[in-house]
Amino acid sequence: LKAILALVGCLRCALTSGIETCGFAMASAASRSDGFGRGSSRGGRSLVVLATLTSGLSFVLGAPASPRLELAVDTETGAFQITLRDEIWFTGRDYSVGALSSTTGSLTYQGSLRESGMDEMGEFIGTTLKWTAGGGEAIMETTFKEYFGDERTFIVFQQYFPRQLNLSSMVGGSGRGTLFPSFDQVGPRHGEDPCFAYHGIFAVCRPCSVNSYDPSGQGVPFVVYDPRASGMPMIVLSPLDNPMASTMYRNGSLYGMGLRPEIDVVPAMWSQSFILSAASGINAGMMRWGDLLL
Repeated sequence: LKAILALVGCLRCALTSGIETCGFAMASAASRSDGFGRGSSRGGRSLVVLATLTSGLSFVLGAPASPRLELAVDTETGAFQITLRDEIWFTGRDYSVGALSSTTGSLTYQGSLRESGMDEMGEFIGTTLKWTAGGGEAIMETTFKEYFGDERTFIVFQQYFPRQLNLSSMVGGSGRGTLFPSFDQVGPRHGEDPCFAYHGIFAVCRPCSVNSYDPSGQGVPFVVYDPRASGMPMIVLSPLDNPMASTMYRNGSLYGMGLRPEIDVVPAMWSQSFILSAASGINAGMMRWGDLLL
């Protein structure tokens, strides 16, 4: 039934937005079908069924080579940039835990660690930055993961909390839980690029520009693309796990993802991951994103 409903949504989307966006409707609906919940294989059987249904579209439209993401992290300050096709698409900005912020200095950078590892996504090189509330033990560790065996088409961002955190008491008037990753620039043209995202419990796909984007909660993906460039490069930003605990945040030119401010207590050793994937073309990009969530 979920697959049929997703197919109906896809056909409706194709009629209004064109066939290239159709794959996005189907991959996104499949991702919501199990909420990426624990115990699933990040998408479950519904996504497999929908991937089969859209394989014909992928064959007809072709599968252009995915553009390469390049990450540069300054381990002295925590600043970072992400380029796509040799253009800066993302400039890192703030790390925060509630009202504590790296920008204001209330969240203090403690140091970095770079090491290799392996998880269910594969082998990776991780750059971990440690953050403390004015000294003492770290309250949050943020890790950038770059994977071997991939043509650098995706990056994983992980928040890790080494000890219990009473998050709700730290939010204050900031309106945010945690932030990482967060960006000051999204897209190569500083806000002019088109985007879309799903909004609401009964999700509706809404087009936008980066400047007009209204944050969407519950882990639905945020998609930015450049229709003027050859092959239409695009990116997808979403939670990789625990989507009901996460939210998208925006304040002026600041965009970011993190834990919801309504969360009372974050357990010790809790982690929350987000993924940024890139591709050429919306249909290919959403299918690639769906594959990564499986």
